Amino acid sequence: MSRLVYFIRPKGQRGPVKIGCSATPENRLLTLAVWCPYELEVLAAAPGGFDVERRCHLKFARDRLHHEWFAHSPELDAFIEHVATHGVFPDLPHLPLPKPTPRKHKS
Repeated sequence: MSRLVYFIRPKGQRGPVKIGCSATPENRLLTLAVWCPYELEVLAAAPGGFDVERRCHLKFARDRLHHEWFAHSPELDAFIEHVATHGVFPDLPHLPLPKPTPRKHKS
């Protein structure tokens, strides 16, 4: 199943913005809406898996509020606008690479 990296925020507000990954961003929005006191909207989504999601998280790490939620910034707005307009991530090869997660060895 192919996944999409999506951007969700409260409708009519500039932020916070959730950067996540799902095969069905609209279904994810419905799940989030149960826990959120604001109406939410999907701003953009494009093909990409968890690696692309982690790269986006690293790119906007200075704006991280909590887990997958990020503060509004002009750079994030421009990034989302590019994804919404073109359906791809700008400069994907130049997005930061996540550090490998050390694997635990079973004793």
